[in-house]
Order: sequence, then structure tokens, then C-alpha cells
Amino acid sequence: MKKLRELRITIGYSDGTYKLEDPVTRVEMAVFIYRAFLQ
Repeated sequence: MKKLRELRITIGYSDGTYKLEDPVTRVEMAVFIYRAFLQ
């Protein structure tokens, strides 16, 4: 998560937290992939 945060691939929830125990949704994964390809 630290590296993904450094690369701005993930920024967490609006309150700045990461809910690591919750499953990643399809939409969230799509955003991760999109942002990764922008790098």
C-alpha cells in the first residue's frame, strides 16, 4: 500500500483511511489499473 500511495495509484477513502480488511470492488480495481497506466 505504501508504494501505491506514493505513486498516487490509491489515495484511500475521503477521510484518508484505508480499509484493508474490506474487499476491493471492481470499480476501485479499475481505478487502480487506470492510474497505474497513467504512470
